[in-house]
Amino acid sequence: MTYTAPNARAFARKQGSLAEKITSELSSIDAEMEALSAAGVSLNSGEILVGNAANAATAVTPSGDVTVSNTGVLTIGAKKVGKAMLVSESEAVAGNIFVSAGADSAIDEVAVSGDATLAATGALTIADSVLDGSNVANTSPDNVIGAIPVLYRIAVEDASANNDITSTHKFLVTDFWFVGGATPGVAEDTVQLLNGTNAISEAVAKTTDANCLVRATQLDQSTGVVAAGGTIRITSVKNTNVAGTAYVMGIRVA
Repeated sequence: MTYTAPNARAFARKQGSLAEKITSELSSIDAEMEALSAAGVSLNSGEILVGNAANAATAVTPSGDVTVSNTGVLTIGAKKVGKAMLVSESEAVAGNIFVSAGADSAIDEVAVSGDATLAATGALTIADSVLDGSNVANTSPDNVIGAIPVLYRIAVEDASANNDITSTHKFLVTDFWFVGGATPGVAEDTVQLLNGTNAISEAVAKTTDANCLVRATQLDQSTGVVAAGGTIRITSVKNTNVAGTAYVMGIRVA
């Protein structure tokens, strides 16, 4: 509907008084205005009005990177936000990354820290003195890649005692040796490797040489696997002097 005002002759031919004729024309104008208002425009669900090339309001359905519901909710499509659309809140800080802040799916901009750092070029650098046995993978039998050995260093006091540490991971013993201190010992000064209370090696005797190095010649494979949370024990027996350092080498296993 488009309102067109009548010319003088057409207006004169209309029936009714002058006031009635004017009232009729104003009613037609009101109806036209109502049709042009947003509430009077007919749109399909999810459509919006967009001016076309002829400057006329046209009903269209939003598409491309976003969609809109009939309740007005605008949704960005999956994989639509590119890196050019992201703006750093800390433009002076190179190497920052975006990380989920938790269950509410909020995204925070943070600097990489801890055991590694990240350069603006994307180069990741592992910090010095951070790698230990917890970073080593388990090794299965007949592994064709090879295993990274894990070494435990256990101080042995100059006394008959159990010198214990707790293994945080399951561990297969592959070697055991002992380095005596500056004070020599005798054959009765011994150290022995155990899995808790079960012997893994024979008792290894300290020698009469200062700073001697002695190695176990037997390792019991039936007791040589220490469970995660298990006890690696060095039992020392003192006669003259048994102080030194014990070394237990092995690999992590599943």
